[in-house]
Amino acid sequence: MIQVAARRMINVWDLPTRIFHWTLVGLFVFLIISGDMGDDLIEWHFYAGYLLSGLILFRVIWGVIGSKHSRFTSFVRHPKTTITYLKGMFNGNAEHHYGHNPAGGMMVIALLVLLALQVATGLVTTDDVIWDGPFYSAVSDQVAEIGGELHETIQG
Repeated sequence: MIQVAARRMINVWDLPTRIFHWTLVGLFVFLIISGDMGDDLIEWHFYAGYLLSGLILFRVIWGVIGSKHSRFTSFVRHPKTTITYLKGMFNGNAEHHYGHNPAGGMMVIALLVLLALQVATGLVTTDDVIWDGPFYSAVSDQVAEIGGELHETIQG
């Protein structure tokens, strides 16, 4: 006789983290589309960028004070640990993790840094017609130009 262990659900992501994930997905798609549509959606592109900055700030705060699996300490590992994990993955014997594995943790950090860079560069750019980022007038033309180039390059 074989006994089958009962499956039980393990909630890894809490509600705030789930809302963050899906809001980020929707915003990301909207920002890509609205950034490519020209003047038709550029005003909404700016507002969505502001919302994205708030989401990133929330995630950083929640990564410190949130629930167990939402905290960065539960999934961000030392690069050596990540490399060891990746070697194990390619050898077919990687450890299993609830939530993000070490490679996924590094990807989360990379994603948050790139999104924060997108926000920062967007704050100093202009569409050269109507809309300027809120800090466009506070930076030199050279910084604004570099910001605009980075803003377009990172999303590509």
